[in-house]
Amino acid sequence: MKELYCCECNQPYQVTKQKYSCEISNVKRNGSRHFCSKECRLKSRGHQGTQQAVCFCCKTTFTRHISAIKNSDKCYCSRSCAAKINNTLHPKRGTTSTKKCRTPECNELLTQSKLNVFCKSCVVNKKHIRGTLLDESTIQDVIVRAKSNRYDVIRAHCSAKHKTEKLNSVCEFCSYPHHLELCHIIPISSFPKDTKLKVVNAPTNILFLCSNCHWEYDNHFIVIDFDNKDSRYFS
Repeated sequence: MKELYCCECNQPYQVTKQKYSCEISNVKRNGSRHFCSKECRLKSRGHQGTQQAVCFCCKTTFTRHISAIKNSDKCYCSRSCAAKINNTLHPKRGTTSTKKCRTPECNELLTQSKLNVFCKSCVVNKKHIRGTLLDESTIQDVIVRAKSNRYDVIRAHCSAKHKTEKLNSVCEFCSYPHHLELCHIIPISSFPKDTKLKVVNAPTNILFLCSNCHWEYDNHFIVIDFDNKDSRYFS
C-alpha cells in the first residue's frame, strides 16, 4: 500500500501500488488532482453539500442540496406536494368557462374545461356520434373543425350507420372484399349547409369502394352506370 495526500483536505489516505502509480503519472501528465473521498471531490467542484429541509406542504423532513434551498423560499419533498400548493395559488385558466353542449336539442351547460364540447350524458349514450339526434342535425350544426377535417362528424356518423352493411359488402367496382370505404356519390360539399345528415348519409347516396377505387372515383377516373351496375368502366 502507498500513501497519498488529499488535494482538498490534505489528509493522508492509503491506495494500492497500481493506483498510486496511476495517480502520480496523471499529476505529471496533465496536472490532475486526487481526493480521499467523494465528498472532497464534490467540494472541490463547488458543491455546498446537503442539508435537512422541511416540506412546505406536508411538513416532512428530507435532504436537499444547500444551493436548492437558498434559491427557493419554499421546498417540497415531491411533485405532488408542489402541485397541491401551486394549483391552489395559481389555478389554470378557463376551468370556469360556461358553454352549451354541441349535441342538438341538448341544453345542458358545460363548466368543466374548454376542451369539453359534449356533456357527459351525451357521451355515455353515444348521441354525439350516432342516433336520431344526429340524423336530424344539419351540416352546419356538426361542423366543429376546419379545412379538411370539417366533415369528420358526418363521416363518423355515416360509418356508424352503415357499419353492419359494410362488413358484408365488397367493392362495387372491382369486387375486392377488403379495406372498404364509404364513398358519397354526391359530395358533402355539394349539399347546402341546412341539409340534414339523414339525407347526406342516405343509403342511396353511399357507395362501398376499396381505397384505390375510392380515390379514382373522387378524381373522376371511374364512371359507374347506376342504372346498370354491371356495366362499370373507366372514363
